[in-house]
Amino acid sequence: TPKNPNKTPKIPLCPQERLRQLQEEQEKQRGQLEAELGRLQAALGEEQQLRELHEAEGRNLRQELKDVQDGQRILEKKGSAALKDLRRQLQLERRRGEKLQERLQELLVPSRARSGQGHPGTAGRGTPKSGGYRVTGLPAG
Repeated sequence: TPKNPNKTPKIPLCPQERLRQLQEEQEKQRGQLEAELGRLQAALGEEQQLRELHEAEGRNLRQELKDVQDGQRILEKKGSAALKDLRRQLQLERRRGEKLQERLQELLVPSRARSGQGHPGTAGRGTPKSGGYRVTGLPAG
């Protein structure tokens, strides 16, 4: 009884037939390998495009971060300069106010000394020594 009833018994092939059969198998394998190579090259191309896209996105994000940091530094410097300027202006206004107050005192003290009495309506407001004379509501300038 044959071991394999469905298969025909193998007949030895002549060398040329065997060579042709091997060449066909080789061509078939070559075609499969070329197809696989094509798929792999396509996948590699897609991955390279993705990598380039991610690198460009990374560069853009780094530049955006740098721009934001530069902008913050500029705003901090402007804020610091504005604060310094406002402090300077405040100091100048304080000095100006002090000088106006001194001038007012100079004007009020001699008139009291000349008349021998205080201005009418100044009773209870203090004396120039106590610093009680303060004029408010004067126009600045």
